[in-house]
Amino acid sequence: MKKIKIALTGASGNMGERLFAYLLPEDYVEEIRILDHDKKGTKKILKANKKYLNKVKVFIGSLANKEIVKELINGVDYVINLAAAWLSCK
Repeated sequence: MKKIKIALTGASGNMGERLFAYLLPEDYVEEIRILDHDKKGTKKILKANKKYLNKVKVFIGSLANKEIVKELINGVDYVINLAAAWLSCK
């Protein structure tokens, strides 16, 4: 089975946190890139899943930042957007 790379926005949110924890241990997941505006929330989910940190790449910023988004999605197989849109537009 081909290993996949996933970009996940809103990983520290309610749904994002659960999806992140579900996908991370899966053998078919090579890498999960997360984009979040909240360093505190990101630290929390990383601490809870520290066994798999080698599969995670973190981006802190906003969906409104085109450069961060380009880097986030470059080379991924899937993009899952769970970010709260109103937070990204501040």
